[in-house]
Amino acid sequence: MLAANLSGVVRIPDDVRPGTADDALFIGQSMPWINPVHEADAWERLVKAGFASEVEVIRKRGANPRDTLEQIEAYRKEAAEKGLVFSSNAATEMGQGSQSPGDASPEKDSEAAQQ
Repeated sequence: MLAANLSGVVRIPDDVRPGTADDALFIGQSMPWINPVHEADAWERLVKAGFASEVEVIRKRGANPRDTLEQIEAYRKEAAEKGLVFSSNAATEMGQGSQSPGDASPEKDSEAAQQ
């Protein structure tokens, strides 16, 4: 990067912090799944244990993590508007319905616990 910048072939944008122009991480797409259930379980375990990140898993699948989040957000919002609940939403499994984890109030939690 330094040689390309100094020779004028590639100009490093002004907003790039000095010394970080070559700080890149390339995560290639994984081979196609042979046993999807075991492989998905393995990725989930690695993420839960802190040995991999959700971003890495999404990139290994060949997707953009930001696009994935936007798609999930839009889809769940539309599903909630239609009154649809899917098991793929962890909030559903936590007994919160279409509520996001941050929406639960301590008062509601304590009332539910008393019943």
